[in-house]
Amino acid sequence: MPLTKKELAGLIECGAAVNGRVRVSQILKSGKKVAGVETLKVELPKGKKFQPSLMRDCPGTEQLRKDFDAVIMAIGARPSLKPNGLQGVHYAGDSVNGPTTVVEAAAAGKNAAVEIDAWLSGEPKPEFGKRTKSHVVLPGRDLVPVSLETDFFGRRIPSPFLLSAAPPSDGYDQMKKAYEAGWAGGVMKTAFDNIPIHIPAEYMFAFTQNTYANCDNVSGHPLGRVCREIERLIQEYPDRLTMASTGGPVTGDDENDRKGWQSNTKKLEGCGVMGIEYSLSCPQGGDGTKGDIVSQDAELTAKIIGWVMEAGDANVPKLFKLTAAVTAIYPIITAIRAVLAKHPGKKAGVTLANTFPTLAFRKGKKKTWEEGVVVGMSGEGVIPISNLTLANVSKLGVTVSGNGGPMDYKSAAHFLALGAETVQFCTIVMKHGYGVAGDLHSGLSHLLQERGLKSVRELIGRALPDPVTGFMELSALKKISAVNADLCEHCGNCTRCPYLAITLDEDKVPVTDASKCIGCSICVQKCFSGALYMRERTKAELQQLCEA
Repeated sequence: MPLTKKELAGLIECGAAVNGRVRVSQILKSGKKVAGVETLKVELPKGKKFQPSLMRDCPGTEQLRKDFDAVIMAIGARPSLKPNGLQGVHYAGDSVNGPTTVVEAAAAGKNAAVEIDAWLSGEPKPEFGKRTKSHVVLPGRDLVPVSLETDFFGRRIPSPFLLSAAPPSDGYDQMKKAYEAGWAGGVMKTAFDNIPIHIPAEYMFAFTQNTYANCDNVSGHPLGRVCREIERLIQEYPDRLTMASTGGPVTGDDENDRKGWQSNTKKLEGCGVMGIEYSLSCPQGGDGTKGDIVSQDAELTAKIIGWVMEAGDANVPKLFKLTAAVTAIYPIITAIRAVLAKHPGKKAGVTLANTFPTLAFRKGKKKTWEEGVVVGMSGEGVIPISNLTLANVSKLGVTVSGNGGPMDYKSAAHFLALGAETVQFCTIVMKHGYGVAGDLHSGLSHLLQERGLKSVRELIGRALPDPVTGFMELSALKKISAVNADLCEHCGNCTRCPYLAITLDEDKVPVTDASKCIGCSICVQKCFSGALYMRERTKAELQQLCEA
């Protein structure tokens, strides 16, 4: 790939001569040392857009240079072997196409394999529009070997994976694109009626490549518009689960507050929505009143859920979105369960664990320091919090839609194994786009196949009833780190052992001191080459360890 301006400037500063119009035609040697190189100038034919494979030699520009003592070979060199049309011999990659990308080389290799298969089978030679593009689907390819079909409160849905109420679900166009990409359903972004909405500019944050955050609250669309879009989506995609998210006022005036929650519920039910999620926590915004932290208050949570349940249609499922940002989730779920028990014929559950309230710094108007902004953290960084919250709720008998953090099919599978009936995604869609649904579905399906499971239903709750191994139940038998020397990169990173148990031998391979290593495994966790591993101690090594 072309040098960046910064890279070019760095090379020139170091005294390197850069020339893209000369190639090395031969390397001369004297014994085992480089004696010089023969070079030849090259040019791009007039009128042609630059492509390495189009470059041509310039006869008469040969030059011998003896001022080199080392030569570093880079990828993309032209081959000396040329296709000669010999029957049964097939060529691919740079030998045919010249220097290309790795992806194009792989595609060319696949096309060559198809040609070989046709030749061996006595079939006509296949034609390709472009040899560096592969569109051949091999027989037996099955991206979803185990059906992911499951149900949501009795409604059959194509998979347990849904879009969370977030930017990727904020409108008909977004939901349509999601459904066309294969998503089983989604919750449209939280909307209200007759409430002024403030959505900050530049409200998205990225702590790392896989941990995002936001400081917005809800959709800027009024509930009336959302209702119209829901009707259209249900008509066009009746097999998908189209849900909506809403809420209501929390002012302390119970009579008016009740009317608000119940009115929004009735409007959504009236448009035929397949389920409603209620936002009872807003980790990243709001005015700091009770309305932001309903689900941190068990009594207030129960009161609002009671308003919704007493007025809501029994056939329209209700999910109440909570937060993991509580001292203990048990009192909240216990209060919710008591309310739901009063409405045994109505479908309801909770969404856990939502984004997590955090503080992010960015450049702002403050002169004394950066601007601190409260944001709802999601993505990879919040998964462990969600896992623990789901594990704690698993014994309480409430239907759960998992939410907050999953960035791949395996983390979603953990949610399901912890008892979640469905899993909601947001960050991964904002990062990779709606098309990631196919990868998630394929990954989960192959995981089911690998584990011998025949359905999503067999996966749900598989980590229960005891999802957590207690601290005192963890083995105290201390292993010791060992090394596969063939994999070692000799970086010395392992010598940063906090117990000072690792040194390097004369070949810069790690050696573990059995008297100091307590088997914490941090060296294995951070060994990027995979050379280090943990093994059982010998009797002698057990005797050497003394922490008294």
